[in-house]
Amino acid sequence: ENVDILLVLLFIYFSSILCFVLPSLHGIETLESCKILAAALCSSSCRLQELDLSRCCQSSEDQALQLLSEAFRHPNFKITVLRLEICSIKHETAPALFSAFQENPSHLRKLELSFFLPLTLELQQLFSLLADPCFKLETLRIAHLRQLQADSLETLASVLGSCSLRSLDLSMCGLTDSSVELLSAGLSNPGCKLEILRMTHCSITEAGAACLARALSSNPSHMREIDLSINPVKGPGFDQLRSVLEDPATRLEKLT
Repeated sequence: ENVDILLVLLFIYFSSILCFVLPSLHGIETLESCKILAAALCSSSCRLQELDLSRCCQSSEDQALQLLSEAFRHPNFKITVLRLEICSIKHETAPALFSAFQENPSHLRKLELSFFLPLTLELQQLFSLLADPCFKLETLRIAHLRQLQADSLETLASVLGSCSLRSLDLSMCGLTDSSVELLSAGLSNPGCKLEILRMTHCSITEAGAACLARALSSNPSHMREIDLSINPVKGPGFDQLRSVLEDPATRLEKLT
């Protein structure tokens, strides 16, 4: 099986394959596969557009992600969709990963991440990068954080008015009403063009819903879908948000 995986990785060199999913591997198997994958991603003949490394790189070693970060900063790296779900991204690894995106920002359009730790400073680095006009990320999914800290949310809110994001998923990140209040400062910015916002499995109540309603009233032109599933959000505040659906000035089409 391992030989087959390596052959597939090598095949990337010589084909126009557009999407590749690396099976879940551990330890040295992951490291050896990532070495070959990193070399392939730096090849001028690589046409890969979508890369899914979810559930890979879960060992205590972070050499695999360090290797891949070097590939991500290479000029030949032109991946548009990158998934790193359920990977062991640590304090030591995250800066190299995000600085790679900063050095080679022009191609990535969709990024999906899962963290086991609340990496506050590293997330601020990523969110700050969103303000770079060369970084044209449109879809960002960050899930399974214990809690997205206020400093990170403030940084994210500050760039929502000037970034390319169209879809933002912060589900299962421990968001509260105060979290929504911080985000709403960015959502109400006329420059914010976010169309899809997901904050499921959090602790958002009707107070947070009312805050969202006010933000949408201030900036009604772009938001199409809001998902607050699995939140204790019932009450007048949620009714206020639901009334936005009936407001002809807004473009909200789906609220769950």
